[in-house]
Order: sequence, then C-alpha cells, then structure tokens
Amino acid sequence: MKVTITELDGNQVSFVQEGVQELQKVQLASWVKTDYVRLGEAEITVKDGEVSFCTMSKDIHKPAKPGPVGSTESKKTDHIVKIQGKDFMTYEGLLKLAHEKGKFDMIITESWVSEDMTRAWCKVRLTAEGQVFDGFGSSTPENTGSMTENHPVEMAHTRAKGRALRDYLNIGQVMAEEIKQ
Repeated sequence: MKVTITELDGNQVSFVQEGVQELQKVQLASWVKTDYVRLGEAEITVKDGEVSFCTMSKDIHKPAKPGPVGSTESKKTDHIVKIQGKDFMTYEGLLKLAHEKGKFDMIITESWVSEDMTRAWCKVRLTAEGQVFDGFGSSTPENTGSMTENHPVEMAHTRAKGRALRDYLNIGQVMAEEIKQ
C-alpha cells in the first residue's frame, strides 16, 4: 500500500495510508532494516501486524542529522549506507547514477541455480558508450545473510548487475548487497 511515513521511533513506524486520514503505528518486522526506512512517501506491505516490506519513493530524502563537531561520520545519502562503521554503495544508488550518466543496455547472459534452490550464480553484460562491462555474482548460504538466504537467484542477479554498474561508473567501493549481513 502507498503511505507517507511520518515518524520513526526505534523499530516502529507511524504512517498515513494514501486516501485514509487516520495515523497508523506498526512495528517493523525483524528483517526490515531501519537504515532503509525514511520519512516520506513509501510503498509498504503489512503482514501479521508488522511491516514486512518497505520501499521508499526515489525523490524523498531523510532529513540530515548533524553529527558532532569533528565527527568522521560520513553524510548518508540515498545511495550510501553505513554498515559496521563503513560506507557502502547501494544497488539502487548505482542504478540511479548509471541512468544519470547516460544510456546503457544490461542483459543477463548466463544464469544457474542449484536443484535445491540454495545456490545461484549469474553473469551480466552492460554495454554503454561502445564499451562492454561484465559482472559476475553468486549467492550461497555462506555468503548471504538471513534476509536474502531464501532468494539466491535474485541476490546473484543483483550482485552481478551491481558489479557491472560499478565498473561502468568506475566505482571501487563495495556494494552493500555484496556483503553478508
């Protein structure tokens, strides 16, 4: 459902559903990372009384919170997240930057998934400005976290596309989706 998130309080979110006037307050499911939830317009799924999925509108930004004087904390943007004190680019941010840079084509050239659906790998080819960039991605129980372990195909595809985008954009920073969380 389309909502406007009006307040974040720890692991609870207050929102107004589009077309409905009353304010609702709901707990986030344990797998929904609060780092990805911001104030503003969003699309959410509420299941069993919890927000089980949340995607933010692209043009809404979380208000910046000033850090302490002399802070080494980096400013959070739509495409950078901090995990264990380190900055990581998001797939969403890479895709946004690539579209801003210009026209490109990206296709999945190879893909494989194990019979038991626990392991997958993928090869992606990005073509732009007469250049070719290949990205490879894998997903195994050992290299994914609990949030993505049941989605190996999707994770392998996201990682492969992100690596091709990073090469195209000349970004050496590791993508958040590449690390185990």
